[in-house]
Amino acid sequence: MKATRRFPASRGLRSRRRSAPARPAGLGMAVAALLAATAVHADDTERATNVIQLGTKDPTYGTLAPEGFGGFDFNRDFLRGFANDSALRDGHRDYGYLGPVSFTNVESIEVLKGPISALYGNGKPGGDLNTITKAADGSPIASASVALDSYGLLRAKIDTGGPLGSDAMYRFNAAESVGHSFRDEFWKRHAFVAPVLKARIDASTEVSLSAEFASVAQTWDINFLPDARLLSAPVQRFYGEPSNLLTLYAQTVRLSIDHAFNDTTSVRQAFFVQHATGGHHGANYDTYGFSAPDLISPDGTQVNRVFEQERDAHRFFVSQTELSTQAQFFGARHTLLAGVELARFSYDFSLSLGEMAPIAIDAPRYGATDPSSVTSMTEQSYGTQTQVLYVVDRIAIPRANLKALLGLRAERFTNYFQDELAGSPQVRESNVVLSPRVGLVWAVRPTLDAFASWTNSSRPQIGARSASGRLFRAEAGSQVEGGLQARGWDGAVANTLSLFSIRKRNVLTTDPSNPNFQIDSGQRTSRGIELDTSIDAKWASLNAGVSYTDAVVSHDESVPAGSRLAGVPRWAASLYGSMKLPGPVPGLSLSLGLYGQSAVQTALPNTPLQLPGYATTSLSLGYSAKPLTIQLDFSNAFNRRILKSDGYSVYPDEPRKLDLTLSYQFI
Repeated sequence: MKATRRFPASRGLRSRRRSAPARPAGLGMAVAALLAATAVHADDTERATNVIQLGTKDPTYGTLAPEGFGGFDFNRDFLRGFANDSALRDGHRDYGYLGPVSFTNVESIEVLKGPISALYGNGKPGGDLNTITKAADGSPIASASVALDSYGLLRAKIDTGGPLGSDAMYRFNAAESVGHSFRDEFWKRHAFVAPVLKARIDASTEVSLSAEFASVAQTWDINFLPDARLLSAPVQRFYGEPSNLLTLYAQTVRLSIDHAFNDTTSVRQAFFVQHATGGHHGANYDTYGFSAPDLISPDGTQVNRVFEQERDAHRFFVSQTELSTQAQFFGARHTLLAGVELARFSYDFSLSLGEMAPIAIDAPRYGATDPSSVTSMTEQSYGTQTQVLYVVDRIAIPRANLKALLGLRAERFTNYFQDELAGSPQVRESNVVLSPRVGLVWAVRPTLDAFASWTNSSRPQIGARSASGRLFRAEAGSQVEGGLQARGWDGAVANTLSLFSIRKRNVLTTDPSNPNFQIDSGQRTSRGIELDTSIDAKWASLNAGVSYTDAVVSHDESVPAGSRLAGVPRWAASLYGSMKLPGPVPGLSLSLGLYGQSAVQTALPNTPLQLPGYATTSLSLGYSAKPLTIQLDFSNAFNRRILKSDGYSVYPDEPRKLDLTLSYQFI
């Protein structure tokens, strides 16, 4: 058996992430435009300008673009040049890429920028996304929808809710998807259930209990790798086997208790628990050098494969206690927030490999048999425990037209790692990180704000160790940002210009003395400028944005400084607009989505092989005559060939697709 030089033990998490089925569906061009903005309202120093409302695909005013509209993903792989491998959910840290994510019970998306984006410790000073789930508010609701696309995927959803007596209420969302995609030999079946119960204990105390249960069974679809022969293949091409299978089961429970002591002081206690198990098996690219020294055969006609069998489980627990109060002193109004967060994350991972026949690149023929035995390559158990204290003071000085945010996050990470296959003892290491952040907004005039911020963040290096067995210190990030926001038409129009510079330290990079392992001496830098425009009128809405991002390697032991980060375009632009159509038939609406980006590098170190830039267009036509809504979505209207990169593998975007959705409101 060949040495597994292409699968270092310290990269188990990477292997798991690439195979995760949990890539969230796209929210569309509205989000693309919003993410290009770095706006800060004078009346809210903490947050970006926009909260994106979802709900059903109602094509009337104020609706969101359909999922995937314009070919842009909501939880995209990069935010301002860096991987977006975590997010917030209802204000909690959320390892969404490890568990399934569904928009079935999502109410809105908060786009957070500036100092607040790093408050909850996601390690992304440049920005973050907070997903707000549908809450039980007592309003009677009962709706259902069914959708079918041109590739044969059928989706059904229900949403019900209402009161349960005088002091209790509920919300229940469920969805199921079954069918095929544009990829050859692909099928899937996803089920999702999300109940919510809320009760008022008294006039000042409220308790909310919610849960999510998800089941995923689908073809394990292997993405392309940055190889010229593979990338020249049609986007429908599949180099696995029809028997490839991926499964994932996840259960999530959230409990929140909110109590108001008086009009100015309140406390929140929240718990978040998630457990997920899953795995996959089937044919994969032989990137491990298990059966052949090279991925592509010498004559360039076949791709070498390996049978891969992976199992994993993760457990995630968070307790978050927050106390907030308002006070006035020294001529300023203060909103104080103090919080304590206790979190524990554990992950078990195993991988086995076996021999598998190669497959022709140009005319693949399926039917290769699974091996009778497999070789265990790794069995790992790792995770982290964190204890966090964070404090924030939002300060308003009306006489000076100033608002400021001062914050500090102090956290102690205790990481652990155990290689169970090697029988080595568990390794544990701790470190303490302080992350200050400052934000300032000056109202130059009633319709013009100038803003600036300095934000620091940290992120534990989970599941990685050096050749000597040492665990790594936390990755540290910092951002300096400044800009202007102008508003007009009574707030209906907002224009935001932002400049930013982000630096990340302690980044893992290949150990030059032992390429099977890593060291934490890397540095990455991202600088850019973003311009965003939004218009919100009675009969139409528009979001547009353009960004320039220069994301490069600033220090690395094995990659030349100045190399562009893989998967990050220098230029990106987006536009999403929707309007009610005038005429004799009321209820008609039209939406248009445009997105374009420049070419991207496919790997580090950079090679001549790049993914070309692209532009894509989507259209949507809706008709609403309540209680019935009909919507026709036409994505990638000009059938562009689109390849995207997450910095490691390459995945194709859907060719032209037609999607029909019927929704009915019973109440």
